[in-house]
Parts: sequence; C-alpha cells; structure tokens
Amino acid sequence: MSTRTEGRHIVGRFALNPDDDSSLEYEHSIVELWSRLPSGLNSRKYIHDSCEVVVTIDWSPVQQLLAEQLRTSTSVRNHELSGNCWGSYSKELHLPAQIEISGKNKLSRYHWYPNFFMESHLYDLFIILNLALPGAADFLNVSVEPVGAGQRDRLELSAYYFQIAFRNSAQWPILRSIDPQTVLSWYSQVRNGFGQVPDTPVERAMFALLHVCRSSGRPEDLVWLFYAFESLFRTRIGENYSSLLERVRLLLEPDSEQEKQLRKNLRAMYDFRSSFVHGGLQVIHPMHNETMDPRVEDRYGTTVELSQYGTRLLLACLQRYINENWREVKYKTAIEPGNDDV
Repeated sequence: MSTRTEGRHIVGRFALNPDDDSSLEYEHSIVELWSRLPSGLNSRKYIHDSCEVVVTIDWSPVQQLLAEQLRTSTSVRNHELSGNCWGSYSKELHLPAQIEISGKNKLSRYHWYPNFFMESHLYDLFIILNLALPGAADFLNVSVEPVGAGQRDRLELSAYYFQIAFRNSAQWPILRSIDPQTVLSWYSQVRNGFGQVPDTPVERAMFALLHVCRSSGRPEDLVWLFYAFESLFRTRIGENYSSLLERVRLLLEPDSEQEKQLRKNLRAMYDFRSSFVHGGLQVIHPMHNETMDPRVEDRYGTTVELSQYGTRLLLACLQRYINENWREVKYKTAIEPGNDDV
C-alpha cells in the first residue's frame, strides 16, 4: 500500500477573554483543558474509499500561548504589569500539522483532499472541546493553510454563545465542565467519520449547532436551533411547541420555577421562529446600521438574546446525553386513567 505524507499549517488567533471574570477562574479552566488534550484530539484517523487518512496537529503552541495570556492577565489584575502588554492576545500562530494518506482512490490525488480531512478534524475538535467546557475553543479566525496561492478561508466558528452560556452560572440550565476524554468517547459513538449528511438525531443537532456558530446573530439561528431540538427529541412533523416542551422538561428535570422560565423562553423562541418563517417578522436590512435607525439595536438584541438561550438549552441537553452516555433517547406516550375509582 502506497503512503504519502504532506505538511500543512493551521493558521489562526487563539485568545482568552478575561474582561468579565475578575477571578480568572474560567480562564484557568480553559488553560487546564488545553493542557490535557486527549491523544485522540491531537491525531485522528479517517477511512475513505480504500484510503486511510491520519491527521496530526501539534497544539503545544496554543497551550503555551494561552498559558502566557493567563499569566499576563493575572499580572495585570495584581497590578504587576501595565495595561499595554496584551501583545499575546493578537498573535497569529502557524501550527504544524501533518496528513498521512495510505492507499489511493479516485479523489486522493487532488490537492484539496488532505485539507478536507484537516478541516473536518477541526470541526470535530471545536464541538468536542465546547461540549467539554463551553467557550473553550473559538475558531472564528482559524483556517487551514491552502496549497499554492489559494485563498485561505476562515472556519468562522465562533464560541461566543457558548462562552456567554457558561459564564452566566445564575441562569438555568446550568452548564458544567466535562472531562474531554469522556466527551471524545461519546462523540466517537455518535459521529464516527466525516459524513457531510447526518445519519442520527444527535448528528443533526450538532450540525445545526455548527450553523449557529457560523452565524452572527441572524434570525435563521432560531430556525437552526429548532431544527436541532426537533431532531434531538424526535418530534414528528406537525407536533407543536407543547410536545417539544414536555420532552425538554423530561430530559432536564427543572423545578417549578425553572420550568416556568423554560415555558416562557421556549415560547418566545417558538413565536420568533414562526414569525420569521411565515413572514411576520420585521427583518433587519443587511446594512445593519443602528446609528441611522435605532430600531436595529432592539431587533438585533432580541435575536441574540433568544439565540443565546436556545444555545444554552441545547448544550445542556447534549451534556445530559454525554453524562448518561446516550446515543439517542426514545420518548413514549403513556395513558393513565383519570377516574380515581378505576
């Protein structure tokens, strides 16, 4: 079997966001997570049509950079350094990566073939790390080095919603950190490959979540989120908000006050989605200029607020699946007699 090895670079900026966390506890957790990445996240194997493809990325520069940023933030908070020492936060890294391809098929000779698997691995890594610790991996400005003079396309995977959800520990549902090896083991069961069309309800939910992460606060985010919920909870076409609410309630087990907030927020999301899909929503002009039209800020704020809540809710559901090691859940309808004499 023929084997060839090609080198690439992952190019991007990786930074902590310590602005709203005076204790830096969250940043410490992110640095700790990156420092103990499971080996399966440094190297990943894919099988495609007689080819075995192994992607290997050296993440040590990211680990070192984040640790340096944490030291800088700590020193500034302790007044040991001035506030003009933030150079590490804008530093662009070129991470060495390697793709080993064993065997041949009709596509393996193309220059884009190795990059496809490299990018697929980055998408997997983004989901895995942000399920382990929401907000831990932001790939907004990350890209795979192109071959030759090709254009470098950013992944544009933002962890903004994840970070907001995890930081706001006072709002239910509360997100937790999970050992990345536990997440990787679960993820390998629900997505074992590079398929571009989902095969399971969990894959459909995760693909939808990726679409939300590539957005920038657009109304379509709510459509994607409901696609994710309706896939994950296997609601049938025509089933309404009440069916979805009941299944979320069964999975996350809120108390009475939490259930009240769940009903309120899920109803707001549902009404927004319906208004957008059926033409009742006042959509914002693509120029998005709130200075010239102050109404933009209010409309955009509503979209982002609902999307943040929906992302938090979806992450909580997926974390429950991970903690229980569930690949899918089946829901049954029970009939109970309402006559006390029976």
